[in-house]
This record gives sequence, C-alpha cells and structure tokens, in this order.
Amino acid sequence: TNLANAIESQTDSIVSSAADEAIAQASEAQSSQSEAQADLAAADKLQDTSDLKEVAADKLISAAQDAKEAIDSDSTETLTNAESAAGEALEASEAYVASAKELVASADEALESANSSVAEAQDSVAQAQEALDLAKAANEDTTSQAKVLSQAKDNLAQAQSTLADATDAKESADAELADANATLNSATNLANAIESQTDSIVSSA
Repeated sequence: TNLANAIESQTDSIVSSAADEAIAQASEAQSSQSEAQADLAAADKLQDTSDLKEVAADKLISAAQDAKEAIDSDSTETLTNAESAAGEALEASEAYVASAKELVASADEALESANSSVAEAQDSVAQAQEALDLAKAANEDTTSQAKVLSQAKDNLAQAQSTLADATDAKESADAELADANATLNSATNLANAIESQTDSIVSSA
C-alpha cells in the first residue's frame, strides 16, 4: 500500500507538472500571438499612410507635367509656376519614399513577430500533447489536458493565419517601396527637364 501510494504520488506530481508547463506555454503563445497581431496592425496602418502619400505624389507630378507643358517663353509666370510645381512634386515624392521605407521596416517587424508566434504556438501544441499523453499513461482524468491541447491547436491556427497575413503585408510593403522609388525617379527627371527648359529660355532671353 505504501509503495502504491508513493507511486501514485510520484505520477501525480509528474502529470501535474506537465500540465502546469503546458498551461504556461499556452499563455506564452497567446502573448506572442497578441504581439504579432499588434505589429501587423501597425504595418497595415502604415500601408494606408503610404497609399495616401502615393496619391499625393502622383497628383503633384501630374500637375508639374501640366505646368511644364504650359511653359511660355513670353511669360515668366509660367516658368515660375513650373519650377514651383516641380519642387512640390519632388517634396511629395520624397515623403512617399520615406513613408514606404517606414512601412517596410514595420512589415519586417510584423513578419518576425509572426514567425516567433508560430514557433511559440508549435511548442505549445507539443507541450500540451505531452501533458495529455502523460495523463493518459497514468490513468488520470484528461479533461483539463485535452482542453489545453485544443486551445493550443487553436492558437497555432491563429498564428499561422497571422503569419500568412504578415507575409502578404511584407510583399505589399516591398512593392510599395519599389513604386515610391520609381515615383521619386520620375519626379526628379521631370524637375530636371523643367529646370533645363526654363534655363534655356532665360539664357536665350
């Protein structure tokens, strides 16, 4: 009887310890998932900001192009307007690039967090499965262990979904930066063309 009681006490301790570790790991996985979702939300917000910067830059580049086409050698006002429009287009394009760079950095962070969250969730599932297996082997009630395992699997599914979204966000951010750089290049070329055209007119006069 004493031996049986000792064995029962020892197995109970092992099962209980494993269950506690599984619960702790599940809690860490949930915290990691919350952080990943927050980082993704921040990246999504910056994506919206960059989209607005893109619209503003494109609009001002179009206005500068119109101002260039309206240049009249007999009107100094058209020269001034064109150079002013070119400056505004450049400024907006530079702001767009800066915003896109911030977006990429945020998307990188979101992707890193999402990967960490998946790793934590995978560990949680493994820990919960081990706790359940130990409880079964010890002929203990497995209700709580099964519940923790179910939650761990749900956490993993959520983490994997967040990772997929973070991967998409990263791809969009990289594409945004590429577009921003191309937009700045267009604005720079246009500004140089306007400068060259106005300089030629002034020189000829």
